[in-house]
Amino acid sequence: MLGSSLDQTLKGALMEMPTSIVMGQGTSATAALTVKQNIPVRKLDIRLPKRELTNQGVWIRKQM
Repeated sequence: MLGSSLDQTLKGALMEMPTSIVMGQGTSATAALTVKQNIPVRKLDIRLPKRELTNQGVWIRKQM
C-alpha cells in the first residue's frame, strides 16, 4: 500500500514539473527585461519576452 501511494505522489510531481520550469523561465525573462529597461512589468511590450524566450529555444505556439 505505501509503495503505490508513493508512486502516485511521484507521478504527480513529475507531471507538474515541466509546467513549473516553463513558468519560471518566462517569469525570469520578463523580470530581466523590465530591470534592463528600468520599467514596470505592465509597461513592457509583450512581444519582447516572447522574442527573448524564442531566442532561448522555447517554442511558443501562435494564437488561434
